[in-house]
Amino acid sequence: MKLSLKKQMIIFFSVAFSLIAIISDNVILSYSVTGFRNQSYEYCRQIVETNIVLLDTYFRQMKDISMIIANDADVIEAVTYRNGTEAGDYPTELYYQRKVTDKIKQIDILGNIETSIIIGDDYTYLYYYGISPKRNFDFGAQDWFTQTIRQDGYATHFTEFHNTNYLLTNDKREAISYHTNFKYFSVYYHTGRVFYV
Repeated sequence: MKLSLKKQMIIFFSVAFSLIAIISDNVILSYSVTGFRNQSYEYCRQIVETNIVLLDTYFRQMKDISMIIANDADVIEAVTYRNGTEAGDYPTELYYQRKVTDKIKQIDILGNIETSIIIGDDYTYLYYYGISPKRNFDFGAQDWFTQTIRQDGYATHFTEFHNTNYLLTNDKREAISYHTNFKYFSVYYHTGRVFYV
């Protein structure tokens, strides 16, 4: 059975058109998928870079706040009093606790500080802001704390993730802390190794 020339041409052009359509569809699909993948990758990269910049900004703000608090005259006065006395009287300690709390509250206008602790010479807390720490908790026995205090200088040091077993909440959360050394020397008393966490 012979096909007429007209049928042969119809079959040839149909097959050719189908192949051209399939090839062009595959090229367009491949180009679209590649373009979409590249755009998605670029968009994700921009999101990650923006989040890193925001996180760096947040950490810089926390560092600045820490340095301001650690160098504030009212806070230094409270720390000097507490480190210089064995057992103070309750009204005076309450007065200094309120001064420290008010100073941190005044500085924390963005509400980023959940808990702040000022740790004294004996590595127990002197003052706190926010969630209460456990009384007589020995921060000097905590690896996450001692690793950062071994670093030299008065800079702010960030810790690795650590548990929050020093807080009264007992919620077993992980946290990143930072600490700043107080660098105040009084004519009457040296504050010793005092840290703002």
